Amino acid sequence: MSPASRTHEVPIILNPSARNGTVLERVDPLRSALHAKGLQAEVVESTSETHAGRICAGNVSLGLDSVVQEYADSARRI
Repeated sequence: MSPASRTHEVPIILNPSARNGTVLERVDPLRSALHAKGLQAEVVESTSETHAGRICAGNVSLGLDSVVQEYADSARRI
């Protein structure tokens, strides 16, 4: 999984199996909200919170200003 290559893309990092896959139901509304702000969303799948943290760090090191991380308990980190 490669980090987003342009700063106008915002990675949405999530574990697709979280909450038996129901976390995926949040992708389209989030993607729409980002699009309304002129941003493009890129879904990036993780396998654990640790893996998601590594993905975030990789994107930040490339200079991205924003990363969205979805959690199984409905929390969201931006």
